[in-house]
Amino acid sequence: MTQEAFQVLSDRLSRALETGNAALYRSLVVLPLRVAPRDAPGYVVETQDELDADFAHYRDTIVAAGITDITRELIEVVPEAKGNRLRYAVTLLRQDEPIGPPHVTELLLVQTATGLKIAEMVSTSTLVDWTRRAGPRGAAPHPH
Repeated sequence: MTQEAFQVLSDRLSRALETGNAALYRSLVVLPLRVAPRDAPGYVVETQDELDADFAHYRDTIVAAGITDITRELIEVVPEAKGNRLRYAVTLLRQDEPIGPPHVTELLLVQTATGLKIAEMVSTSTLVDWTRRAGPRGAAPHPH
């Protein structure tokens, strides 16, 4: 995957989250979708209803924290049997100011009939837990 292709994916993912566009988000992932903190089991989103609920929760959490932008910087692409694993640094911004340090996150992209899709998201336990449990209003997640 090129830097340009990663940027297109990143922009679409950010636009979906920032605008609440669940259809755009659905177009970027394949089910089942695994979401996990590093070195922990995480959870699997298996149905469209679960995906919509997971997206809505994530969106509500970032809105409550006042996040206005999300940036991602590609670190590396690692080919795997199932697809390509992308490692990148994600920074959550409030009015162009980072609300915490970057989190190293991974996406597993797999080829589908309609193109590359996200099959797995792996991040810090802090970020995954924060988006699942909606931390204190306006609070930023901090990496371990």
